[in-house]
Amino acid sequence: MTFPVTEHTVKTDRHTTGYLACGPQDGPLLVFCHGWPELSLSWRHQLPAFAALGFRCVAPDMRGYGRSSTYTRHEDFAQELIVQDMLELLASLGRAPGQDRAVWIGHDWGSPVVWNMAAHHPDNVDFDFKPGQTIADKSFDDDVWELYHLTEDFNERVNLAAKNPEKLAELKKVFDAQATANHLYPLISWYDVYNKRIHHPNGSDAQAAIK
Repeated sequence: MTFPVTEHTVKTDRHTTGYLACGPQDGPLLVFCHGWPELSLSWRHQLPAFAALGFRCVAPDMRGYGRSSTYTRHEDFAQELIVQDMLELLASLGRAPGQDRAVWIGHDWGSPVVWNMAAHHPDNVDFDFKPGQTIADKSFDDDVWELYHLTEDFNERVNLAAKNPEKLAELKKVFDAQATANHLYPLISWYDVYNKRIHHPNGSDAQAAIK
């Protein structure tokens, strides 16, 4: 059976999330979290494919992207807040008590969101999870150090692009008609804030030293 991909919006007092949905309303829930520089539309092929298998598929525009709220401060892109966005999205889907769970699927920068859902909200994750078992501490720390260097390199590239109209035009093409140069700031903030305050899989908050 073929299902249409439909657009939806959930608004709360703190945030607005635009999202795409596809599949039977009562099907097992899959939530697809995109990365950088993407939108919910990035999952346009996967949504109907999994919907045809009987799943209810939801793909949000993550904080700062597309039809979702954006902000002007780095700290407004902390993982704690992004995870809260996902919890509010989940609550809005009208699942029965005890059934407000999903299989969370993340690509690129959507992956840390999925890790933090599992680490801090296992009751909302549709698999058996024991904190500390999904990601080894050493591999997690190695990833963090890679992010330091990635952030420095990325910021340098964006600064150079901002001085080069042709390069900046190339960056803009990635986004839809709503995206302007002002959207580059929140997207960069995902990198910078993740370096400074990180949800650790063992349940504690890891503070990263900034040079």
